[in-house]
Amino acid sequence: MVGDHGPVSDAAIPTREGHPRRNLLPRGGSLTQHNWLRHHQSVVVLLAAHVVGLGVFGLVRGYSTTHVLLALLPVAAATLAAHLASDSRQMATVAATLGLLTCSTVAIHLSGGATEANFHVFVMLGVISLYRDWTPFLIALVYVLALHLIVGTVNPKSLYDHPSAWDRPFAWATINAGFVIAVSVVNLIAWRQAESATERVANLSRQNTLILDAAAEGIYGINQAGLATFVNPAAARMLGWDPEELIGQPVHEVMHHSEADGTPMPPERCPVSETLRSGNAVRVRNEVFWRHDGTSFPVEYVATPLFEKSRIVGAVVTFDDITERRRADDYERELSRLAQVEHAQREVLHSLQETVRPPKPNVPNTELGVHYLPADDSAPAGGDLYDWQLLPDGWLHVAVIDVAGKGVAATKDALAVAHALRLSALAGRPIGELVVNAGALISAQSPDLVATCLVARYNPETGVVLLAGASHPPALHVTADGEVREVLAPGIAIGWPAAGSRGVVELKLERSDSLILYTDGLVEATKDIQAGLDELCVEAAAVAKYPADLLARALVDRMLSRGSRRDDTLALVLRRRTPPELDGIALGPFEHRFQATPAVVPLARHLLDDWLRNQPVNPDEVEDIPLVVSELCTNAVRAARETVVLRAWAEGDALFIQVEDDGGGEGGGDGLRYDGREMEPVVPDTTLERGRGLFLAEALTDTLDVTVEGTQTIVTVCKRAVLST
Repeated sequence: MVGDHGPVSDAAIPTREGHPRRNLLPRGGSLTQHNWLRHHQSVVVLLAAHVVGLGVFGLVRGYSTTHVLLALLPVAAATLAAHLASDSRQMATVAATLGLLTCSTVAIHLSGGATEANFHVFVMLGVISLYRDWTPFLIALVYVLALHLIVGTVNPKSLYDHPSAWDRPFAWATINAGFVIAVSVVNLIAWRQAESATERVANLSRQNTLILDAAAEGIYGINQAGLATFVNPAAARMLGWDPEELIGQPVHEVMHHSEADGTPMPPERCPVSETLRSGNAVRVRNEVFWRHDGTSFPVEYVATPLFEKSRIVGAVVTFDDITERRRADDYERELSRLAQVEHAQREVLHSLQETVRPPKPNVPNTELGVHYLPADDSAPAGGDLYDWQLLPDGWLHVAVIDVAGKGVAATKDALAVAHALRLSALAGRPIGELVVNAGALISAQSPDLVATCLVARYNPETGVVLLAGASHPPALHVTADGEVREVLAPGIAIGWPAAGSRGVVELKLERSDSLILYTDGLVEATKDIQAGLDELCVEAAAVAKYPADLLARALVDRMLSRGSRRDDTLALVLRRRTPPELDGIALGPFEHRFQATPAVVPLARHLLDDWLRNQPVNPDEVEDIPLVVSELCTNAVRAARETVVLRAWAEGDALFIQVEDDGGGEGGGDGLRYDGREMEPVVPDTTLERGRGLFLAEALTDTLDVTVEGTQTIVTVCKRAVLST
């Protein structure tokens, strides 16, 4: 740190170490150069005054001019030497000391040994001790003792003006020497105390200096006139100045003279100047400081007034260069803006997806599932599209389209193909003519469009499926036992010459059989399409009993895990769901009420399992129900205050499970979350204990409903086509 009088040097701040006895004596040499020079200049003036004063005094006492001049010649010489030797601290101090002692000797001589003149020696000893230096102090002590003990004994009349001292010179010399020693001891004590005070102040100053030097913030002080009194290294570095150059400078004119746009800032508008006027601290966040090279930087600063005896004597300003903070804020705002833009784009694309992807139709004896994954997550729309529509005659129209291209443009083309196929189907066209009619409609408006497709027409009453294709990968027929058969519907893609289906393929779905339609992205992940088809058949057999939605998702996830995703991927599952043909009559409703304790959940599950085994159901089709019951009951116990109720009943071919708790809705939504692309539940974190209950319940049943009535939360799930009617 730099202060008013230049850098604070460690050499000018003595410390007291070593033997404790040494601490009783002053160290010496404790004055800084600045303070020594001030004291020495005062001594030189005092010597000069003595030359004049003693000269007048000698003439008044009746001495001749020659006598007085000769007496004062040593004093004048010492004064001149002390003045000229100021650059050499030791020589100047010794010269001044000898001059002061000579003044005392001359005063005693010109006064005729008057007692009052002898007091002059004691005063000079005090003046000399103010140098805080052992050399002049010891010279003075030896000089005065020699003067009294030697001169006073040999020539007592030159020092004393009374007969008693003349008669007993040694006794009076001893008395005077004793007083000199006593005065010297007093001066030593005062000297030591002054050094101790200086050391305390120096130590405090050193600590403050270390703190200021270590501070990352810029810190500077100003006096009432606005001039810099100290500047720490951080402030000097940020401002581009040497610390010494700023001391004594008008801070406002140097670094706070203008606003960021260059508009002058007069002192009366400066917040720091206001602090000097009002005595109130201020915090400023939107101004700039100017560097030595004329550039500016944004700052945040706090100006705090300094008081001395209730009077404002200056201020301390602490500031930070907030350039990086501003840059980070700008970067964060830009990221936020880009995130908002991306979110808006995703919302648009999501709306587009919801628009082009039709909702599931309510088809009797049928379970539908679909899963789509774009080639690029940043553009969740592409050329793979599906469509399903319940036709007036009760048949279900299903189409899977794959248009060449990616992004929104490909989605637009795929949507055009889907609409053309649907319009032809609603117009009553035979399935074998759908591709030809759609191709004719599309080619007129988009001659460059190329698309493959696979169209199915399904009778939910009989399970009959008619397939017509256009250069599309074969469908998969998966039986309830997990046997997989490829079903190829030949044809030529829309947009190619002679586009259309080459015949209609017919098959029948038995109870719990599934038909899987997909796009080529599902089998191209491994680059070898035939190998991809073989692997797809293996995976379809492995997950054949999954619910339709989960089966579609599982196929996409498993196939893409074998290779890299390079294209849009779509899987659609159509499953025939009819009641089993079993003997037996459905039992009445089941209800079990129990305390909200985890330990009794297994008992509730066991009781329901026992009820379920006595129902006319196929055990394979309800084997997941105990897991659903366990998850729902565990979820309810966690949320309930006192009681949980488990219910089950049959309605036609459907099985209903209901769990009720009195937790007031606190746990009803645990795990029921959806992602931003399509209405599919988000897979919970498998490492967490919570968050999976409703996800599993919804995935393993056909419907799930959560209602809150007062303090009661009711979760109801349904699984259709599992009871014999």
